[in-house]
Amino acid sequence: MAPRLPPVPGLEDVSMSSSQAAVEVNISQETVHISQESPPDRDPAADADCWGMLVPSNTSPADPRVRLLRTQTTFTIGRGVDNTLVLPSKHISMSHASISWNGMDGNASEIMITDLSSNGTWIGDNKIGKGLRRLLTDGDQIVFGPKNLRVVRESDPAPSVYRFRNLISVPRAISKYYDLHAAIGQGTYAQVYKALDRRPGGKWVAVKSLSFVKLIAASSKGPLGRMNEVNVLRKLKDLAHTNMVKLIEHFENADQSIDIVMELLAGGDLDRYILTYDGGKGLSEWMACRRVYALAGY
Repeated sequence: MAPRLPPVPGLEDVSMSSSQAAVEVNISQETVHISQESPPDRDPAADADCWGMLVPSNTSPADPRVRLLRTQTTFTIGRGVDNTLVLPSKHISMSHASISWNGMDGNASEIMITDLSSNGTWIGDNKIGKGLRRLLTDGDQIVFGPKNLRVVRESDPAPSVYRFRNLISVPRAISKYYDLHAAIGQGTYAQVYKALDRRPGGKWVAVKSLSFVKLIAASSKGPLGRMNEVNVLRKLKDLAHTNMVKLIEHFENADQSIDIVMELLAGGDLDRYILTYDGGKGLSEWMACRRVYALAGY
């Protein structure tokens, strides 16, 4: 049974289909690989009237992209027929999620997704949470419904997985060379993503996206602080040490943010690593001393 779209003004040509036998579906960030620079399904003439687009993970002609037109600033997803995009699966809530645009162009634009569901709405590997909302960025993978789903009948749709494309904001400089995938860490002023270098021989890397607007607002450094940080980054590019994460390159954006490309360490979160010892109590003093020595020693 294919998801269908009722005739709602402001939306074009949306559908999604699946004919799938009983399989175990495990969705990961590697499920979809869509170029952030010039994806094959982009149509500049048609996309000029859009503020965003949802690209299905299944890129067959039966699963066209979902255009979010400027004439409609809020786009709803769910099982109920009154939604803009109807996904008729028992795993989808009647009102599952909404995506909204603040109506502003360029760096002033904000596109938010709100989770209204029982089974979950995900950005990459991170569950949003019912009643909560998150800022969408270009290239985010959105999963509507549970991420681990057993499809038990051919009539059941495959998991509803889309890649979000931002068509209204100024493109980030990093998008020319890298595809951003799962968010693997987050702080007050920055978020860290796993990313793939699209250039020949490119490898998986970590990208730290740092908002200097938030950083400057929370400190007294002002714009001079941003310049100092950039100068430090330029010096660190030439530094190589076996016990330090390698800084590969960085990109400065028009919105005063910066994307720092670093060596990807697959060990996971440091806090979680520490808590694997001694029944969750953490490292002993002796083990902590050895780790600090490894960080500082040559």
